[in-house]
Amino acid sequence: MNNKSLRFDKKSRIMALCATLLLTMIVVLIVGGSNAGSAVWSFFVEPLITTGGIADIINRATVLALPALGIAIMFECRVFSFISEGAFMLGGCLTAMFILGSNTQASGFLIAVGLIVGMLAGLAAVLPSALLNGRKDVNITFTSVITNFIILGFTTFILLYFMNDTFQSEYVSFAIPESERLPMIIPQSDIRLGTLIAAACCIGGYVLLNKTRKGYEIYTVGASEVLAGYVGLSSKKVALFSQLVCGVLCGLGGAIFVMSGEARYLWAGEFSYIGYTAIIVALFAGCNPALVPFAALLFGYIFSGSNLLSETTTMPAEFSGLVQITLMILMVFCHRAYADIIRFARWVYLKTCQMLKWCLAKIILGYKSIQEKINIGDKNDNETKKYNANKKSGGEK
Repeated sequence: MNNKSLRFDKKSRIMALCATLLLTMIVVLIVGGSNAGSAVWSFFVEPLITTGGIADIINRATVLALPALGIAIMFECRVFSFISEGAFMLGGCLTAMFILGSNTQASGFLIAVGLIVGMLAGLAAVLPSALLNGRKDVNITFTSVITNFIILGFTTFILLYFMNDTFQSEYVSFAIPESERLPMIIPQSDIRLGTLIAAACCIGGYVLLNKTRKGYEIYTVGASEVLAGYVGLSSKKVALFSQLVCGVLCGLGGAIFVMSGEARYLWAGEFSYIGYTAIIVALFAGCNPALVPFAALLFGYIFSGSNLLSETTTMPAEFSGLVQITLMILMVFCHRAYADIIRFARWVYLKTCQMLKWCLAKIILGYKSIQEKINIGDKNDNETKKYNANKKSGGEK
């Protein structure tokens, strides 16, 4: 599998997005039944025109953007690890545990240390699979998936035995106090400092890949490990660096999640799927840090629309997962079969034009035939009238 296979071209992404939105609208119309209009409004329009909907999109995009940015950097180095899920969960879990267990009253200091704890946790999550791959050449995709399950068991243990809020109907941690959460940057909207942190990280990721020596090393190793060896680069060290950056960003995303709107650690015995969704976000962005925020906003919009749709129809909020999978499948299909799709579309266009020309010719010929019959009828009427007039005038004589 080469690096280019993960670079979906712009046309393929646009075609996949349009097809996905079309299919989504059809499904929403079918599920909506007699309330199809309100269902379409809830999914497609309401998230964009209400203050709460826009804030929800931005908050969801903030959480997705950081892991997606790390994955984009890592995939550019041809390191296909799924550790983003485990790093995100471990960062969120240990950050929540640290803040809930702290007795200090210095909220600003506590928030800063909490973010650092999240980044270090993400770093720790990445190290096992990264070192096994770098030193023993163990398949990193396999080890990252196994590591995710180990982290899932560990975080579930921490939640159930140290942070479980028994007053809640589900297994969730205690709520982090408002004074120890990230401060709001827009009052009454729940948009917090994490959004600015995510935006700054995306800018930093773009600078790292395109303006620094490390970025060029990542691009070189991603293009060809053999070429990287010829120019004196250690592909394993560069790959390790890209994985460490990914781990730090995923852990930071988990820390921001538990210190923002939800303010709890939520997952006992199940994955958050935020880290996995971030992989789709990174691929849809073409592994380009400059496009990651926009792709994250798109997926935040899908999540927000699915939640609003579940309130007006029987469709569950998990409908967003179906939309994401459809988008991913269509993106791969359009990328692989783009030439065939264009050829088929051109054939349909030509056949449609031919059919329209044939129908138009038939209409014109039919019109001419009718006009000729009308003219012949008029001519016969004139001759009949003339004959009758001549007959009448001859009889009078």
